[in-house]
Amino acid sequence: MNSKEAHESRTITDLTRRNIIDDIRVSKIDWSGRLNEDDFLSRLYPLDDMPSTDQRFNSALYDIRTHRITFEDWDEDWVFDDPRFELRWGDDSKLLAFLCEMVNPMVRNDKNEVAELVEKFNDHLRPDGWQLIPATEISGRPVFAPRRLTNITPAGLSAASEAAELLDSEYIQVQITRMQTSIESDPELAIGSAKDFLETICKTVNSKCGSSPKADGFPALVRCALDQVSFDLEGVENPKRAEESIRRLVGNLSGVGKAVSEVRNTVGSGHGKHAGALNPSSIYARLVVGSAITLGVFLFESILRGEDPAMITDG
Repeated sequence: MNSKEAHESRTITDLTRRNIIDDIRVSKIDWSGRLNEDDFLSRLYPLDDMPSTDQRFNSALYDIRTHRITFEDWDEDWVFDDPRFELRWGDDSKLLAFLCEMVNPMVRNDKNEVAELVEKFNDHLRPDGWQLIPATEISGRPVFAPRRLTNITPAGLSAASEAAELLDSEYIQVQITRMQTSIESDPELAIGSAKDFLETICKTVNSKCGSSPKADGFPALVRCALDQVSFDLEGVENPKRAEESIRRLVGNLSGVGKAVSEVRNTVGSGHGKHAGALNPSSIYARLVVGSAITLGVFLFESILRGEDPAMITDG
């Protein structure tokens, strides 16, 4: 594996891994559910072919049975620190498969417990661009699989979530979650949510600045919000030229608002369509969501960061 492949196989950060493992430990979650630990792990790993850490045995299978079933002299959370299973240090696929197995119907039968665990895991995984989603069913019970949320960088997702948190806006966070989770499964919804996210940010900016669009419609709303951006380029070499260049770039961003609105109206969830209409490809949903987040975060960083959410709302 080259360095690029190694980097791409570990998009879940060490911090996220530690937080997930600590959460399981602190909450005293029985990771193997209603299965014995060797049975649980045999669904994921070839235990007969894996080495033992006890010289008396020739495989991990008898290692585990001896120390966890017969004598119970290993800690209950031993698996997370055992390098053979690569949960803390291995590829993303190892950890994600383990978490999906924890909520598999063969492992857990309590629907409420499964829902709580999936929510807990997704809260940890979301900033790194992952989510556990229902992929198939067994006897009417969901079987979960990992899915990349978007091709947007984790930094972009984190910045959007930070904006929602600092603005104390559950509404914005819901829009972000909808964008993230529906890129592949429902591109139409993702496109509509992207427009809603950007519209909310622009309305918040205009309210805070006491400004009103000169015309009706979404594009005018975006232009009005961008007009509120000021430029502080003190200390930059040739600040006048730099400001002119940045103003041109910001002016071009107003076209994003118009395009997002038009795409939403034609292929998004904005209006009813004829009965034979097909869902747009996820590649277009990624483009619209990425554009909306980029512009929304820019407006937040330029105008709203550091503001008291109550003052913004009251404004």
